[in-house]
Amino acid sequence: TLVNIVEPFFADIKSALEEEAAAQGIGRIDIQDGQNDPAKQLAQVEDFIAQGFDIIIINPCEAQSLVSAAEACGQAGIPVFTIDRRLETTYGPEGVVLTHLGASAVDGGIYGMQIVADRLEQDKGEAAGTVLYLEGTAGSSTAKDRTTGVEETLAKYPGIEIVAQQPAESKEKGLEVTENLMQKYPDVDAIYAYSGDGALGALKALENIGNTTAFVVGTGGEATQYQEIKDGSQLIGTVDFSGKGTGRDAIQTAIKVLSGESVEEWVVSQATMVTIDNVSDYLGG
Repeated sequence: TLVNIVEPFFADIKSALEEEAAAQGIGRIDIQDGQNDPAKQLAQVEDFIAQGFDIIIINPCEAQSLVSAAEACGQAGIPVFTIDRRLETTYGPEGVVLTHLGASAVDGGIYGMQIVADRLEQDKGEAAGTVLYLEGTAGSSTAKDRTTGVEETLAKYPGIEIVAQQPAESKEKGLEVTENLMQKYPDVDAIYAYSGDGALGALKALENIGNTTAFVVGTGGEATQYQEIKDGSQLIGTVDFSGKGTGRDAIQTAIKVLSGESVEEWVVSQATMVTIDNVSDYLGG
């Protein structure tokens, strides 16, 4: 069960799960759209258990409310993984969840805000300015960790100030929240978005209000963001989490578990900064 299958990052995970499962000869895979609803995801996991799947993978929209879903898997004797977002529970062979797959959300915040700092220094001669922070879904592990990373980078740059922050993970919310906040902070220097869709929504908002000075940095790099960066738009950078790589890792890890092999508590995907300097390496790859 995925948080949703609409956002490009999660769509990349879905396609990679399907492609790698086919390549590895896995006969049956069922991927459900959680629609950002923990109750729906819980029901989906209960259905997976009833169908007798060998492994269940949860990409939880909330870190706490879906712990019971993972516990139900354990009670049924079914190994459970989390992907991209963690649950607030124990991990490992004796834990509630066997393994987690994905990049560090803390690193996402560190690198994303570093892109902001680098661009401010390039534009102004010093890393100083004002930022709007479009956060992730309240209560999700990645939203909390991303903010931890943002704060870690900001500690090095006292001249950078987040003047407002508000959840805005979808394109629609990114557009709405940015337009509203820009009325209060029309001279803001930068917008840092938790998600790629939030960044694209912010970019559209700047276009709508005719702002040509603020820049946007996204997260969860995917093709639409990469193209905007390459085209020289106000979206000047993102952090690549390789949704496709994480999806492939999940299937390969499942095969190891089914073969009786041990796996790490965290199968880490590398996060990297993507800007105009290296975006050509990611387009078409």
